[in-house]
Formats: sequence, C-alpha cells, structure tokens
Amino acid sequence: MVSFDPALFSDNLVPPRVIVSDVLLFNTPMALDTLASYKRMLRLRHDQNFLAFTYAALAFDAPEKNGYEYRMDGVDAGWVPDLGGRLASYPNLSPGTYTFRVRGSNNDSVLGPETRMSIKIQAAFYQTVWFQLAGIVLLLSLPAAFVWARIRERDHLNATRQQIADDLHDDMGSRLDGMAMFLNRLLRNGSIAEAERQRAHAHMDSARQMTGDLSDHVWLIEPEYDTLGHLVSHLQRAAQTLVSPDLLEIEVHGLDTERSLAMEPRRHVYMMTKEALRNAVRHSGASTIRLRIVASKDALRIEVIDNGNGFPAGRGATGKLLHTLPRRARAVGANLEIESSEGQGATIRITLHLT
Repeated sequence: MVSFDPALFSDNLVPPRVIVSDVLLFNTPMALDTLASYKRMLRLRHDQNFLAFTYAALAFDAPEKNGYEYRMDGVDAGWVPDLGGRLASYPNLSPGTYTFRVRGSNNDSVLGPETRMSIKIQAAFYQTVWFQLAGIVLLLSLPAAFVWARIRERDHLNATRQQIADDLHDDMGSRLDGMAMFLNRLLRNGSIAEAERQRAHAHMDSARQMTGDLSDHVWLIEPEYDTLGHLVSHLQRAAQTLVSPDLLEIEVHGLDTERSLAMEPRRHVYMMTKEALRNAVRHSGASTIRLRIVASKDALRIEVIDNGNGFPAGRGATGKLLHTLPRRARAVGANLEIESSEGQGATIRITLHLT
C-alpha cells in the first residue's frame, strides 16, 4: 500500500536560467572562440547576416513542461513565444547593432531571468556613411567636373586655333605680301617684255586673291570672332568686295551682335553666302544684288537675291553651286532654299538654326 499527502508537496519556485546553446550561421553552427552560453558579444561581417539561435533552460524537474520566449531588439516588436523547437531564426539582418534576448519558465510556469547576447554586424564599405557621403559629393561634383573639363577643352582648342591663325598670318601672309610687292616692283620696270608683263599681272592678281582667301581663313579660325556680329560684318565686307557698289544692297535686321556662334557653322554659312554672291556676280547679269540678313532668337536667315537671268535648277554655270551649297548646309543642319526660273532672277535662302 502506498499513500501520500498532497499538502506535503509545494510548487517549483526556482526560476530557471536559460543558456544559448548554439549560434547558427546560414543554418551551420558557428565556430566561436568560447562556448555560446558564455558569448556576450558577437561581431560579424556584413555578409554574415543569416542567424539562428538555439537555447535551453537549466530546469530538469519536468523539462518537457519548460517554456520559452525570445526577442531581437531592433527586429521584434515584443516577446515571441517559442513553438516547441527551441530555435529563433533571423534571416537577412541589415548592418547594425542588435540584442538577442531569451528567457524561460519551469514546469510550474515560474519565469526566469533573461539571457542576452549582443550582435554587431559591420556595414560593407559601400554601406558606410562616409562612402555614401563621398558618393553624394562625387555625384554633385560630376557636373562641375564635366563643365571644367569642357572649359579646359574649349580653352585648349581656342589656343590651338589662335596659334594656327597667328602662324598663317605671320608666315603665309608675309610671303604672299612679299610676292605681291615684288611683282608690283617688277611691273614698274619699263624694260620688262609685254608677255612677261601679262604673266606678272596674272601672278600678282593671284597673289592678291590668295591673300584675301588667307585673310578669310585666318578670320574663320580665330576664336575671338565666334559671334553673330563678326559673321555679319565679315559678310558685309565680302559682299562689298565681290559686288560692285552700284549693284549692291544690304539689309540687316534683328541682329544680336554678341551672340555666340561656333566656328563650324560660322565657316559654312560664310562660305555658302560668299559662293552665292560670287555666282550672282558671275552668271546672273543682274542690275541689283541684295544681301538680306535677318536674325531672331531661334534662327539666322541669309538671302542673296538678284534680278538677273535666273536658271533652270541643276543646269549650266550653277551646277557646282547647287552641289556645294547643299553639302555645306547638311554639314551644319541648315535649311537651304533656291528659287529661280529663267529671266526671273534667283533667291538663295540659308536658314541656320541657333541653339
């Protein structure tokens, strides 16, 4: 016969201590420098961020009745009850500092003190504040660096252009001037034969024309002339040179003389206009040749208008003109219009879009 008095039995009032039995990294136990139960600070790299913890209560009266709850400060909003696996899993933790807490209760639901482990996950270099600040500074400085590089490139190009212009003027220009002066002195010598005199005149005219062409090229190259005002004034001088004063009419409207215009469009527009004027002088038989220049905010329009013979498009002396002008217009994205019919004169209209 067995008998007992329930009054002699009391509740288990001893609060259980809980230990962390293992730390798992990507579901594999970590090799720590001490037992997990003694580890109070865990330092990890940024890519060691898939963690799990196993734990156990040191209460052995009825271990199957022990209970657990845990939380990760910075992740969990409150205590999370254990569902029987004695496992807390935290995948894909961001860099930062965390505290893992776990506590347990014994078979009589007496809650024990919590056990803590601090975890510090280092940020990758590209996740640090200094790196991000440096990235922001770099991004902000890129436009300035780009502008600075463009300014340096432009200054270098302008210096090169200026050097070329100076060399052409000083070298070629002086030689051509010397040639023209020598031919002029030779022509003043009365003993020169008539045949040689004619050849000397032809060479002197050629030297003068080459000097004028060289002057145009020097003007086109020099960076200080990259404006609408210089283009228009040079066009006016070219027209006054090519066209007899009693035939020439010039109109200029709406011109912003200080507006910038790059060398390439300036060169092509100048050469197109000069060729149109030369064609009108040589082939139109006109009594009036008008150079009309109209500038607006978005475009520069140049018209060479004559009241001469006109021409059927693409035939006769205008063949080269009709080949050269479209090619130059395409090079700078300009619009070219040629209006003409026999006996009705001609209008050559060049429209350059300004940006």
